Amino acid sequence: MMPAQKHKVPLAGGTLQETNKNDSRQIVADRLADLQFMLARKGHELHRLRDGTFLVCRWGLSRELRTLADVEEFLRTIGGAHEL
Repeated sequence: MMPAQKHKVPLAGGTLQETNKNDSRQIVADRLADLQFMLARKGHELHRLRDGTFLVCRWGLSRELRTLADVEEFLRTIGGAHEL
C-alpha cells in the first residue's frame, strides 16, 4: 500500500498546513462552514458554486468570490475581522 500523498492547504493568515488529500478536504469544508456561520451573523449567505467559486448574498444582491481567501477578505470588509 502506498502512503497518502501530502498536500499543503492554505489556512487563515496565509499559513500553510501539510496534510493528506482527505484531511485537506475536511479542513476546507470546516473553514467553509465557519465562514458561512460568520457571514450569517452579519446577515449574509455564503454558497459554494459548482465551479468552486463562492457566492455571497444579501438583500437580493450578490458577489462572486474566487477563493476562500477572498471570502475572508470580504468578511473583513463588512466588519467581521474580529471573528477570523
